[in-house]
Amino acid sequence: MKRLIPMLLILSLPSFSFANGNSEESYFVKIPAKNAVERTKIASYGIAIEEILSDYIFGTAPLDLIEAVKDKFPGMDFYPVSSVLDFPKEDERYHNFEEILQFYSTISQNNPQIIKVVEIGRSLEDRPIHAILITDFANEGEEEKEPAILFLGTHHAREHLSTEVPIYLTEKLIEGYGTNQRITDLINHREIWIIPLVNPDGTIFDTDGGRYKSWRKNRSQNYDGSSGVDLNRNYGYMWGKEGSSGNPRSETYRGPAAWSEPEVVSIREFVLNHTNISILLTYHTYSELILYPWGYTYDPIADQRAQAVFVEMANKMAAMTNYTPMPGSDLYLVSGETCDWAWGERGIFGFTFELYPIRWGREGFYPGDEIIPTVGALNLEPALYLIDLADDPYRAISKNIFDPLAKSGLEIPLNVESIF
Repeated sequence: MKRLIPMLLILSLPSFSFANGNSEESYFVKIPAKNAVERTKIASYGIAIEEILSDYIFGTAPLDLIEAVKDKFPGMDFYPVSSVLDFPKEDERYHNFEEILQFYSTISQNNPQIIKVVEIGRSLEDRPIHAILITDFANEGEEEKEPAILFLGTHHAREHLSTEVPIYLTEKLIEGYGTNQRITDLINHREIWIIPLVNPDGTIFDTDGGRYKSWRKNRSQNYDGSSGVDLNRNYGYMWGKEGSSGNPRSETYRGPAAWSEPEVVSIREFVLNHTNISILLTYHTYSELILYPWGYTYDPIADQRAQAVFVEMANKMAAMTNYTPMPGSDLYLVSGETCDWAWGERGIFGFTFELYPIRWGREGFYPGDEIIPTVGALNLEPALYLIDLADDPYRAISKNIFDPLAKSGLEIPLNVESIF
C-alpha cells in the first residue's frame, strides 16, 4: 500500500483554507494537548485521535467538522489527506474483499478436519460477514463444550493491516496443526474463532478506484446526508457517553442509537450465541499499544482480581511484542467500544491491539505490504498465549507457568521463543 510522507514534512506544509475540498474528505489535524483530560475534550468533539505525543495529538476529521470546532482549539493545524497520499501500484499481499472470500473457501475445502467458515451476518450494503472456526472436529457435534476465544479485525475501514494479522494467524494455525505440538494441542482443546473483516463496506470504499480515502467508518447513510458510523463507538455498553460524537460528520460518530449498525449487531449476536468465549482480542492500527478496560472512565475495574488479570496478561503480551500496555482511558475516554462491552456486559476479557507502526510518519494506516509477515509473526505469540488461557484467564496470575491443559495432562511452556 501507499506510504505516508514523514510527519516532519507534513508539519512543514501550509494550512489549507476551509473553502477547499470535499466536506467528507479526511484531514490530518494537529492540536495541542498535554494530558488525557485535554485529549478527551478533543475526542468528544468528534476528532479521531490517531497519535499522541507529549504536547499535542495528531488526528483526522472531515473539513466541515474542523471548521465548526477550530475556535475551540487555538494552535490547531490541519492538512488534507490527499496532500500526503500517493498512488502506488497494487500491493498484492493485501487481500481485497473477493480475495478474502476466496481465502475462506480455500481453507475450508483444504482443511475440513479443523476449519469451518460460517456467515454470522450481513453488512449495511448486504455483504457477508464471516467467522472462521478452528478446532478439532473429530468429535462432531461437541461444539460449545471447549473453551473459546474470539479474534476480530477491521472495525475501522482504513486499518487494512488489522485484516491481515488475523488472516496470518489463521494460516499459521493451519500450518502448525499436526506439525507443531503446541499448536496441535491448542486446536484440539480450544475453539478458536477469527473474524478478519467486521467492516467490509467501509474497507471496499476506502480502496475503491485505486485511491485510498482514509475512510474510517461504515457506509451507513445519516440523516444529514453524510455517511458512516464509527463501529467501535456503537456497542451498547455505556453508549453515548463522553468519548464519542453525536455529530454524524464526525470520524467517531456513534450512530443514532446503540446497536444501530448491522455489523456490530452481528458481533453481538455471535458472542451471545457462543457463551464459551472467555477472551476477545480486537486488532486495530496503529501506535503499537495493548489496551484493556476501561475506556469510558478513568477508574479501574472494580473487581481487583480481574484487574490484576488484565494487567498481567497485558504486561506479558507487551513483553512479547514491545508494545505499550495500558487501560484505554489512559489515552482518552472512549464510549461504546468493543472491549468495554465484552467485559462490562459479558465478563469476557477483552483487549485491543493497536498494531504497527508506532508513529504516523512511519506509514500510518497504509504501511507497505512487505510488513505483513513481520507484524503477523510478532503478534503470533500473544495470540497463542491468549488461546491457551481461554480455559481459565485467571491462570494468568497463578504461580503455574505451564499450561495444564487439564484434558490432556500436558505441560507446555507458555512462552516459546520461536514457533516457525
